[in-house]
Amino acid sequence: MKKIKLLTILFLALGFNACTDLNEEPIGFYTDQNFFESSEESEIALLYAYNVFNFQEYMSGWFDLGLLTTDFCVPKPGETQNGRDVLWSWNMDPNTQSFRDFFKFSYIGINRANAVIKNLDGFDASTTEEQTKINQIVGEAKFLRAWHNFVLVRLFGAIPQRTSIIEELNEVDVPLTSIEGVYSNIIADLEASENLMQMDKVYARANKVTAQGLLSKVYITLASSKATGVPRYEWVSNADEMYTKAALWSGKVVNEQGIHAMAETHRALFDYDGPNNSPDYDLFASESEFMFYPSQDRSAPHYTRTLGNLFVAFNGYGPYQYQELDGSFTRGFTGWEVYRVNSDFYQTFPSGDLRASGLYTSKIYSANGAEISRGNDAWIICKKYIDPLAQWGRDDTKTIFMRFSDIALIHAEAQGASIEGYTWINKIRDRAGLADLTPGLSNDAFRDAVVNERGFELHFEGHRLLDLRRTHQVIEKINKGNIPYAYFFPLPQVEVDLNPNINADPEKRTLN
Repeated sequence: MKKIKLLTILFLALGFNACTDLNEEPIGFYTDQNFFESSEESEIALLYAYNVFNFQEYMSGWFDLGLLTTDFCVPKPGETQNGRDVLWSWNMDPNTQSFRDFFKFSYIGINRANAVIKNLDGFDASTTEEQTKINQIVGEAKFLRAWHNFVLVRLFGAIPQRTSIIEELNEVDVPLTSIEGVYSNIIADLEASENLMQMDKVYARANKVTAQGLLSKVYITLASSKATGVPRYEWVSNADEMYTKAALWSGKVVNEQGIHAMAETHRALFDYDGPNNSPDYDLFASESEFMFYPSQDRSAPHYTRTLGNLFVAFNGYGPYQYQELDGSFTRGFTGWEVYRVNSDFYQTFPSGDLRASGLYTSKIYSANGAEISRGNDAWIICKKYIDPLAQWGRDDTKTIFMRFSDIALIHAEAQGASIEGYTWINKIRDRAGLADLTPGLSNDAFRDAVVNERGFELHFEGHRLLDLRRTHQVIEKINKGNIPYAYFFPLPQVEVDLNPNINADPEKRTLN
């Protein structure tokens, strides 16, 4: 961020200086031809691509579309911002704001990644060290492009595929790429990314392991979609082949690297004042469960870092406390209480599950330990988004796009009811304080159990709708009738209106 700010100041300074003498010949003007001349300059452009994740429109959209639409969550009564009321009730349409905002910022991210790729792919550096840095930057840019396309194709189906930076107006109106074509491009980008990147851990940045993890998520989506008959995935050749590839890539994550691993406890994982979540976390022990997440900093300007506020209770713009399992208290801060845990789903947590007892609560306390009355509206609060050092409009909580346990469960699902599959789901259950999964299950029953376990492990992290879609369970689990757009949301109307090459419903998105 400091580099981006310095570059912006430099641009402004050059502009002001040019106005002091109209006859002065301008010098030092940055263009694509002379900006991408070093790894340091190129990294600034890469950080600009990462910056998309920090916009409220992207961050909120991740939860609006992937969480609020599911059986996990209910919104605050009367919550209409971004169309949250119609998303939750499944009365959305192509004009729903969250569709428009998330789609827009995803493509901003793609365009910024494309700028890096265009100017650096094939770059011939003068030294081996510089070439390694350039390769890493290109690999990260290709990972980011693949990330956005993978999220978009699962949300919207066929999408306009942009593989180069938009430089002319006539380059905007591109036709839709089929779902199969989008996945082909995603896999190509990720394979290139995994080959280019190093296995180094840098705060809020992708690395070789992250690319391996995302490849496993791509292949498990193809495998389970084919196996369960998800609409518009008929083109997938063979589910077993896709499960094998998912097992291959997830196996590299869980068995062949040493920079990411399971945290000892869930509370340690979500301790936003601890070493696992420090910007300097690479200086600590190699075990770090978070694999991909945005850079978030409570020292940023007011209201620019407000993720935690969306999940916690309002308390008159002031702090309060939550009680932990050991009887101690953790400071919290008032929030907007937008996303509330669905109590019906919460009741399905297994008895004795430490994730339920340790990560959720309906009670808050004053500084002296006295319970604060919440009246008749004592909804369940998710403690995954509590920053003990938060202030109003500023917190350090994170949108966790990918973590080690996510990939461990993908590995178990891909392996099926084998020794390896049971080993990894039982590691997840053991940390949660649960007994091992019932032995001797069929592959189908085992995979159903793994997906069910993902619900408990990744609850309230934004993955639920995507898991329900790829396992053909949206209508069954959400239980709101024969809902439209169960498997593909409508393209935002503004995109259809502005791009004459887009058909509003080319793949029958309303089919369920």
